[in-house]
Amino acid sequence: MSDKRYPLLPGTKLNKEKYVVKSLLRSGSMSNVYLIEDIPLLNRKMILKEIFYESWEHEKETVLEIGKNYPEYDWYIDDFVENKIPYYVMQYIEGRTLENFIIRNTRSRLQKFSCIVNLSIQLVEFVCKLHKYHIIHGDISPDNIIITEKKELVLIDYGNSLVSKGICCYYKEGYSAPELKNCKCEIDLRCDIYSIGATMRYMEVKKFADSYKWEKLYEKKFHRIICKCLNEDPDDRFHSARKLYLSLLLCKYKIRILMIMVVVISFALIFIMELNRYFMIKSGEIYYDDSSVYYTVSNRKAIITGSENDITDITIPAKIKGIRVQSIEGINKNVTKLNISDGIERIEPYAFENCQYLKEIIIPTSVEYIDEYAFVNCGQLENIKISSRNQFYFIESGKLVDKRNGNIIVTVENN
Repeated sequence: MSDKRYPLLPGTKLNKEKYVVKSLLRSGSMSNVYLIEDIPLLNRKMILKEIFYESWEHEKETVLEIGKNYPEYDWYIDDFVENKIPYYVMQYIEGRTLENFIIRNTRSRLQKFSCIVNLSIQLVEFVCKLHKYHIIHGDISPDNIIITEKKELVLIDYGNSLVSKGICCYYKEGYSAPELKNCKCEIDLRCDIYSIGATMRYMEVKKFADSYKWEKLYEKKFHRIICKCLNEDPDDRFHSARKLYLSLLLCKYKIRILMIMVVVISFALIFIMELNRYFMIKSGEIYYDDSSVYYTVSNRKAIITGSENDITDITIPAKIKGIRVQSIEGINKNVTKLNISDGIERIEPYAFENCQYLKEIIIPTSVEYIDEYAFVNCGQLENIKISSRNQFYFIESGKLVDKRNGNIIVTVENN
């Protein structure tokens, strides 16, 4: 086996020019990992691993075994030897390593924490399946975890993997279990439990930094799970990935219950505020709205009674502070243009009396009653626009006509 050498340059062709190197993804003491394209397969993207250790054929066997249980991924595609250096080819999984996966700062603390727990559960689910088939990964860490665009977690790099028990050839500071350090003692599935705990600790520290405190119940639970995983004595850790998985699920449900409680409390506060406002509004009293109109309330329906004198272009809103506007009883005499919002049903007697500057009015579909005295002394009215979908009124030859009885409400000479 050759020693580690300088990484291959982009454009290098391998295996009788079948593969072309696009870029170096990762370089280490045991291997280099490249993004390559398969030229015969119309430049399909794949991963190429350049191996500098003796047990690479063992890794190939492990990867083939994993591929049987994870058919959705092409863990093994090809292998070859070139210049006395072994290479093997596997599927390229689009995504980012956990190291580079950043949770958006716009999320709340609870949402961030929920995301961390969900990623931890996905990681343990993945490892559960490996352990089911007696495969020890042996190198679980943030740089060996891919988060896809669909937020799915995939565990990669099986160069340190074992079946059932054995001695791993590689120790990663901060993530490998203490029993791997001397590479002499035989290890079991519990070494992966330690590495999972270290990875969970990495997520917790990276996402919350110095502000992370364990005062909250759900965070304390998660912290206890991490501490149990990180016990130096394997007998003090979770004895299986399955037990770790169940503990994380309980933690997740506590978060969900808390989030539901937050939503329920929020709605309760809104309801209380609305109820309070309901009892504060008294029928018959005059109120002023930001839209420059005055109104009174009767049976939880608003009635427009006037408007600011210096406002000439007025839109009557369909709702005021959550209360539906039902009718118009009055408006200021200086109005020149009036737009009535859809939802208002009635225009009462003398509503626009003496509005001598009123030139244009827009009547929506919802208006079903216009009193015949609504437009008394509106001498400059030039334009009435009424929705074609209004079932009760229409414009004909400059006249606003009631469809039900043929009565003319108002005549617009210049329409």
